[in-house]
Amino acid sequence: MSSKEWDITPKEGPGGAGDVTEEEKNSIINKAISKWKEMGLSMEEIALGIATMNVESGFNPLAENPDPKSSAKGLGQFNDLTWPDAVKYYNRHRAKGEPKIDPDSSRWDTDDQIKVMGPWLEHVYHEAVKYSLDPRLAGYSISEIAYGLWHEGVSKTNDKVDKVKKFLDGDFSKTWIKESFKDTYNTVWGDQLTEQDDAADGTLEQDDEDYGRGWRVEPDGDE
Repeated sequence: MSSKEWDITPKEGPGGAGDVTEEEKNSIINKAISKWKEMGLSMEEIALGIATMNVESGFNPLAENPDPKSSAKGLGQFNDLTWPDAVKYYNRHRAKGEPKIDPDSSRWDTDDQIKVMGPWLEHVYHEAVKYSLDPRLAGYSISEIAYGLWHEGVSKTNDKVDKVKKFLDGDFSKTWIKESFKDTYNTVWGDQLTEQDDAADGTLEQDDEDYGRGWRVEPDGDE
């Protein structure tokens, strides 16, 4: 696993969000990227996952939302209703030979949290591609929509688009969330693009400050 140091500032907040050392932050990012690559996630999905970790928990696997109305916990801040669904989804899609994960004993396990996030990120991203065609979400990128689905709960079915739009128009765009999400996403995307280019022994040319198909809104839906 890589020992890369990341120029990403953990977002601090209540409930332990961002309460990690530099070593802990780097370890979690490197571990997640390595595992998700092994799982076959795309660069967009990996960048989405790291950005989601940062804005949700500041890379603290022990972060817990202090709001008594919330049960969100861990790196991805899954609540107590969504976590079993995500674990079940992982168990159905896990690689051959990988053991099943128990939703109770794995709740605070860093490695298991990262594993469970992998297939769920793919699921959310594919949902976002579908919902990006909805005119109500015009102007938002696939990755923004994907994070909106993550935050609002992708397993919910009623008024999903309206709920995501309300979040993206509101807290996401009007607070620190968008900037932190975007900066983290771009950092991870750019690193992967450079790594891919180096592996091909080519020359990277990047004129746009926003990396990745998942962040930019491409003309005519050309993904």
